[in-house]
Amino acid sequence: MKNLATERRSVAVGSGPCARDRYTEEQIRSRRSGTAQRTSGTARRASGTARRASGTARRASGTARRASGTARRASADPAATRLGVRRRGAPR
Repeated sequence: MKNLATERRSVAVGSGPCARDRYTEEQIRSRRSGTAQRTSGTARRASGTARRASGTARRASGTARRASGTARRASADPAATRLGVRRRGAPR
């Protein structure tokens, strides 16, 4: 099976009219230079900016838990809250 990532890269090298091509090309350029590390999700997660923005981060910190009544109700049983978070599809 061919490596899809490399294939897409080859497609995206010439900035095509397709938005997806443009996006991948941008990613490639950034991967080479390292500029996109600033904008990429992983970098932002590391810096903490995305963390602040995303609900998952706030859930982890406990701010969202305090804010929402459902969380407060569930927080009586820690195992239940953990399960709920996982069910919600949080990255962590």
